[in-house]
Amino acid sequence: MRTWIGIVTLLCAAACSDRAAPAADPGPTASAQPAVSLEDDPRAYITSAAYRRGILERDLVDPKPIYARVRLRHYSLDHERGWDRVPLTDWTTLPLTRALATQIATTKRLPELEFGASLAAGFGTEQAPTNLPTTEEAWVALGERVFFEYPMGIAPVVGRALRDGIDLRDYGLIEHEGSYIGVRLAKHNGHTRVVMTCASCHASVGEDGVVSGIRANRDYDLARIRLAHGGANEAQLVDATRPEDLDKLGPGRSDVQRDDVFNPYAFPDFGGIVDMPYLHHTANWYHRGVASLAIRVETVFMTHGRVSDRPPRVLMWALATYLRSLPPPPPVAEPSPESERGRQVFAAEGCDACHAPPLYTSDVRVSLDEMGTDRAAGESPLRGTGYWRVPSLRGVGGNAPYLHHGAFATLESMFDPSRTEPGHRYGLDLQPHERAQLLAFLRTI
Repeated sequence: MRTWIGIVTLLCAAACSDRAAPAADPGPTASAQPAVSLEDDPRAYITSAAYRRGILERDLVDPKPIYARVRLRHYSLDHERGWDRVPLTDWTTLPLTRALATQIATTKRLPELEFGASLAAGFGTEQAPTNLPTTEEAWVALGERVFFEYPMGIAPVVGRALRDGIDLRDYGLIEHEGSYIGVRLAKHNGHTRVVMTCASCHASVGEDGVVSGIRANRDYDLARIRLAHGGANEAQLVDATRPEDLDKLGPGRSDVQRDDVFNPYAFPDFGGIVDMPYLHHTANWYHRGVASLAIRVETVFMTHGRVSDRPPRVLMWALATYLRSLPPPPPVAEPSPESERGRQVFAAEGCDACHAPPLYTSDVRVSLDEMGTDRAAGESPLRGTGYWRVPSLRGVGGNAPYLHHGAFATLESMFDPSRTEPGHRYGLDLQPHERAQLLAFLRTI
């Protein structure tokens, strides 16, 4: 057995015989790199198209999927359809408080509000940026604000829910200290709009009472809010599930691939992402540093907005820095004699061949055939590479649901020998007492 239940995409992977290039290799498009240094450099990322292009070509693992081809065709190229020519959009937003939500429900309209300075104000133009953060702490602080305050885009479904008088907590959105997390009000074309930020899907409240991106919000029910408030047939901000498949989605999941196939993902956690050799559960990006992640998140913002605008790059570098600062999810149990026996089961069954301590991950990619889980996402023409990455097991006891598509609500159901969900068969042949010991150990990682 090689057990994994990961933190970022929660997709299990095992059996390390079918390997792809490790994260240290240059990647299949490295020959096209420009003659510039590709060390992490925020100023180069913000100002130099050659630098950004070099990072993109270095870090895309496979140039064949549509996802990669679109970026290679448009990103950091100076032609008519090059994304560098897309207008820059610098939003200003305000928190959506309970008081404002009550006002919207009463008046059936969004209020006109006074908005202050944008997050990117004071950093100068992208041609000659000034006053960039000068310390890691300052970059992290700015990135945290981006995570919670900068919009992915307008969310008309959520606006309708507010006008209908619905408490957004009914759909799993988080209220903390009087405001909804990840739901903001913004000025757009002269009018107030409801917008969603990264935090709506990817933030939760820790046991210490702090809201962060360490663990995702797996209670947020995108399908139910779409069905209840008339948004089933409109273009969606973070979900491409077809109307006829919405009843299959459930909370904490989204289908982001617009390929007319139902292939949902569990919302990924970002805690510990700094240690992941690959980005995305299909391992389509090498993760070599801040620049790798900055370009990944920049292009996510652009494509979610149908490439109608692009975010300030100072904010994307800051966001990547913040995400990479997040510690791994904490264990949910203290070590015990039973968990120590489970550690021995973990090693004896070969789980550590892919989930190598202390990070409980590796730079192995595992083929779809070898894993045997639902193949739809892994073979999609959009992002499929034919492989899965191996996320970390740190904090796995609190990272339900499990598998990349959230097929199991608990570790017990994941390792139940009578389950019918295909794939990741590792650990199902253990004796009941060994299985209990293994689960006890996993909860201490």
